[in-house]
Amino acid sequence: PFDPHYFYQDIWAFKRILELGSDSHVDVGSNVKFIGFSTVIKKVTFIDIRPLIANLDNLKSIKGRE
Repeated sequence: PFDPHYFYQDIWAFKRILELGSDSHVDVGSNVKFIGFSTVIKKVTFIDIRPLIANLDNLKSIKGRE
């Protein structure tokens, strides 16, 4: 079983990021799995009240305000 809403949302968003052709992506509060996969193709700045502490190339994590 899986949550189809988030499953298809992540696919939709990933396609849009690819289509835009930018060098980087700024993301606020997405699923951390999505963020991890996104770092393979783009520089990602991830903003969330729970910063992602992970050692990944292309990831900059920023703690957002509560």
